[in-house]
Amino acid sequence: MLQANEKLNIALLVAADVTIPGNRILNPSDPVSVLGDAAGAMVLRKSVKGSVVIDTELRSNGSYHDVCYIPGGALAHPDDPALYRMELDKERFDKARKSETLNDMLGTLLARAGVEREDVVFALYPNLSCEDQQQFTDGLGFNSDQINSDNRKHLGHLQGTDFVVNYLSMIESGTIEKGQYFLAASHGMGFLAGVSLLEL
Repeated sequence: MLQANEKLNIALLVAADVTIPGNRILNPSDPVSVLGDAAGAMVLRKSVKGSVVIDTELRSNGSYHDVCYIPGGALAHPDDPALYRMELDKERFDKARKSETLNDMLGTLLARAGVEREDVVFALYPNLSCEDQQQFTDGLGFNSDQINSDNRKHLGHLQGTDFVVNYLSMIESGTIEKGQYFLAASHGMGFLAGVSLLEL
């Protein structure tokens, strides 16, 4: 948005989530993730020399809009635990082509940007689960050193704040140098997938 609108120069990116009471474990009968309360903020500015967003690819599959849902309809019944709870259609979630879709999107994005895949040295990815992160690294050809898994182990899945926490950890680790490319990706449980190419 900043690059596309000449009137915009600075933006505040804010994410905040509070887990529904009694819903810390997503899909308790076949656990997927431990959800945590979180809040984070980042300041974005146009024309800076580091952490530049090169390009973004988004893809939506409407048939997956209800893979993750609240039976009562968001906050319509906050006092009824039978209706105000997070549900996941695990069978459909498992069958979805999550990594394949992200891999296709990354290929499209890199071709458009003129960047080779081996030039992308790190990936920011949600802390949903060990299995999900492993599927991502395997599916997109990364190794364990090119993704941060420590935050998942110590903090759980912080929903929209995963990106902020993992970005800061990447910077603090010193594993990526100025001028190198990294990406941010998420298959989205809604189902809106996104991949962004960035340069430190």
